[in-house]
Amino acid sequence: MRLPLLAVLLTPVVAAAQTIQITYPTTTATARTLTVGPARCEGIVMVNYQATGQLCSDLELWVTTASNCSAGPQKTDHVFASLTPQQVATTPSGTQQFDLIDLPAFGADAGSSCGTPGVTETFQVCATSTRPDTIIQFCREGDDDPLRATPLELVYDAEPPDAPTITSVEPLDQELRVTVDAESNVGVRVEQRIAGTTDWTVVRTLGTDVRTLQITNLQNGTSYEVQAIAIDAAGNESAASGIASGTPIQTLGFWGAYKEAGGQQVGGCTATGAMLTPLGILAVLFLRRRRS
Repeated sequence: MRLPLLAVLLTPVVAAAQTIQITYPTTTATARTLTVGPARCEGIVMVNYQATGQLCSDLELWVTTASNCSAGPQKTDHVFASLTPQQVATTPSGTQQFDLIDLPAFGADAGSSCGTPGVTETFQVCATSTRPDTIIQFCREGDDDPLRATPLELVYDAEPPDAPTITSVEPLDQELRVTVDAESNVGVRVEQRIAGTTDWTVVRTLGTDVRTLQITNLQNGTSYEVQAIAIDAAGNESAASGIASGTPIQTLGFWGAYKEAGGQQVGGCTATGAMLTPLGILAVLFLRRRRS
């Protein structure tokens, strides 16, 4: 049975749901915040986008100093990509990027230098377009509905962390065990040098959950100096800790003490009550095995 023409015209057209998603290309798919600092001033920020359904206007990706994303970029915002609906239909997902030095909060210096040292700025990375009106179900300028992605957060952190503290330097045989105290969210780079010299050598950078390390391959009897520097997630480095020092010492242990004594028993025991020598111990074990 044919439907009357009027019924056909009034039948609603079900359109595919329109969505926009943006993410950072990190190993953690749910990461919504990226922290960068002056160490990456001349670097880039990459943003993945994915769009579904029909878009009625350009898909714009932009950065703002505002606390949230509006329906579209404002004059002071930085637009780093603008894709036509045809381009999005052809390539519904991809990656766009922008230079850090173009962040809008850098004002007159944007494009030439990064932000003020010692200051932290927070930005929103936005993606917006428009979609067909939910009633008429097709694009018509003036009637389209705004479409926004959930924004990403970008933190430009130029504040260095507090300097760590070296709490102990324990001398070992050709080694020093170093313990540091630092903020919980920073790594710590440990450096060493021979006392009286000027050049520091990096030993290792500790992760945020490690605060102790051993410096190996040192010379017993030689004095060494140690310092530590904290590094935060944005790459900012703290001032160096105070310098601590330590001197590795020879540790003989049982066998070393035995050899040092010329292979003889040491201690206050008499000959009759002396402990068995290592060869004596082996002999006893051998005889016990023979008897069993």
